[in-house]
Amino acid sequence: MLEILKFASAAEAEAACAQALSNALARALKAASDRISFMVSGGNTPRRLLPLVLAADLDWNRIDVFASDERLVPVGHPDSTEGMVREIFASSQKTLNYFGIGEDLTPDSALRHWKARLQTATWPVTAGLIGIGEDAHFASLFPNRPEIGEPDLFAAAVPETSPHRHARLTLGRAAFARCDLLTLVVAGEGKRRALDDSQAAMSEPISYPASALAEGAPVTVFACPV
Repeated sequence: MLEILKFASAAEAEAACAQALSNALARALKAASDRISFMVSGGNTPRRLLPLVLAADLDWNRIDVFASDERLVPVGHPDSTEGMVREIFASSQKTLNYFGIGEDLTPDSALRHWKARLQTATWPVTAGLIGIGEDAHFASLFPNRPEIGEPDLFAAAVPETSPHRHARLTLGRAAFARCDLLTLVVAGEGKRRALDDSQAAMSEPISYPASALAEGAPVTVFACPV
């Protein structure tokens, strides 16, 4: 199920998305006797949105945090999702229980480490923030790559795929199906067109990976024209 909410600006869309994530996490913490989980994405949107989520009064000691995908770069690299998340949590003075890919960035080794760590995380994911590209990829599930064609795939290593920099690890469709809520901020004509094309091509995830989003967890899209 995919719901699209429209906003006048990216700032309004991001604020509404952050509120939805905070509300979902708060409800789950109240209902759960133990831990819950939160999925994050890389890119520029989380740099603005995550501080808004962290401003809410949430018990981060009880929240497992991991990424939808990770670039195979050191944590100190500017393209590292883990590095970005750790920096934002540290700036907000919040506890972070992060399930990363480890220090060995060899794809097979990193994937084994990440999958082992994720097996100890809390599933299903309570709430997740993901992204979409103008080529309709989400996470690191790219068009015309075998990973998006495997509905039972939990996680995979993906080689560098032009025009996207770096080899990566990504969750697969089976993992995204195990989420109570996924959120997505879509700003700009290119990404909105990618979302529209994906909705029109629900049976073609190989060409439009984002079309697979409608098959699993509830997805709320926070969209704006610019």
